[in-house]
Amino acid sequence: MSKYIIQKAIDRKDMSAKALKAMDGKRYGLQPKWDGCHLVVKFHSKGFGCESATGEEVRSCGHIGDALVDSAGSFDLDGYAITGEVWKENTPFPDISGSFRRHAAQPDLKFVVLDIVKLDQHGELNDSRGWEERIRTVALKEHPSLIWVGLRDPRIIPPVKYAEDLKAAGGYDGAILRDVNAPYKVGRCRDGEVIKVKPLLSLDLMCVGHVADIGEKTGRPTVALLVTLGGGKIGKVATGLTHAQQANPGQFSGYIIEVEAMGWTEDGLLREPRFKGVRHDKVAADR
Repeated sequence: MSKYIIQKAIDRKDMSAKALKAMDGKRYGLQPKWDGCHLVVKFHSKGFGCESATGEEVRSCGHIGDALVDSAGSFDLDGYAITGEVWKENTPFPDISGSFRRHAAQPDLKFVVLDIVKLDQHGELNDSRGWEERIRTVALKEHPSLIWVGLRDPRIIPPVKYAEDLKAAGGYDGAILRDVNAPYKVGRCRDGEVIKVKPLLSLDLMCVGHVADIGEKTGRPTVALLVTLGGGKIGKVATGLTHAQQANPGQFSGYIIEVEAMGWTEDGLLREPRFKGVRHDKVAADR
């Protein structure tokens, strides 16, 4: 399995209690989470190289490296990496991903600049400076292939509502909360340097049974409730049940239950569904 060479945003639910508590003393900014492909452009004395989030060579985005060099002007980018999302307006993610992975130039792809990182002695993306300082490393000039994103104040704009609005607009996967003073460290942001904010989908669905299952993260035996999703599809809900509820899952069969999810997968199933409770006040399911 390939390892990430970038700083990987984390879901809030995956943060430790200590990291969650520490959020109160930090200053966060709110940004869109673009529904594209992450790109790292590393600059060296002989030019630049384009890599994916897991370090594979990217051959479709040389024009983005050229655009960054032109935009930097007289600033020497040697020893830096610029990271961000490759994206194309009004284009579904599978099409963006397909273009991104081609072995020929795709000049219609654009680049959302998210970070400017000074490479460490091993050529990796570890930078002790905070994001606000990093992003001011060079004042990049406007360029048709480049997109810049500022920060919004999450104390004024509710993050989940912001994520929902972005998702509804299309082209976004939600939003992120960014600790403006956090360093850039390769790997998962376990200290909450960058946190995913995804819109929640709430549905009242008919439970039609249960099956034995294996916990995705724990690898332990558990159970999953079966729910109707419409169009003849049946989905599994394995998260959110207490130990007592797992011991007696048959109690939910024939009842409408509330399920929260992070949206829909491309094949029409719920993404990260979670059981919230029985809706005794409902006489009809949503699907």
